[in-house]
Amino acid sequence: MNILSIWGTINYLFDLVIPRDSIVFVGISLWIFITGINYFIIFKKRNYIMKRVNEFSIKREKVGKMFFVIYILVTLFYIYYVTQNLTPMKS
Repeated sequence: MNILSIWGTINYLFDLVIPRDSIVFVGISLWIFITGINYFIIFKKRNYIMKRVNEFSIKREKVGKMFFVIYILVTLFYIYYVTQNLTPMKS
């Protein structure tokens, strides 16, 4: 979703005339590509990651969860802002 929001912001700031269908197609293609690469990188390092996560203190887990919730809320606000204010209206 963030990729689509970034495309919408770029479209607004630089006054590009990019059809919405193209933005969605490029955004979804980038998302699939990045997700695929991340999956294989994380899968390759899964034992190391599990070992590190199991060593976290309770305080660090709480801070991590708090930042995750803040990230989700900021992302939702950003998506709402872009869709309401930056995307061109159809006439």
